[in-house]
Amino acid sequence: MRWKRSATVDMNVKIPLTFTPVQEYRLKKRALSDP
Repeated sequence: MRWKRSATVDMNVKIPLTFTPVQEYRLKKRALSDP
C-alpha cells in the first residue's frame, strides 16, 4: 500500500503543477457556459 500512497501524493503534486492553468481555464469556461 505504500507505493500506492506515494503514487497518489506524486499525482497530487505533479498534476496540479502541470495542468493548473488548463483546469482553471476549463472551470472558467464551464462557469460561463453553465449559469
